[in-house]
Amino acid sequence: MKPNLSQAERVFRILAGSIMLSLSLTGLLGAWSFYFGLALLLSASVSRCLFYAAVGIKGGKHSALSQAHPSSAGR
Repeated sequence: MKPNLSQAERVFRILAGSIMLSLSLTGLLGAWSFYFGLALLLSASVSRCLFYAAVGIKGGKHSALSQAHPSSAGR
């Protein structure tokens, strides 16, 4: 399975997922945030977004985010 998340997208998903899980476990957000945060962490860990694949969004090294910065082209 080919990855479709860039490094920046993975970092964002890890941070957002961790925050959502924490807020859910402390009771500040509902149970939906636990499952959404878990989905974000899972997609970041495998570098694959099922929504991106279903819609046809091509992320990873060829995403607009990674092309905007020439310094990331050699990675």
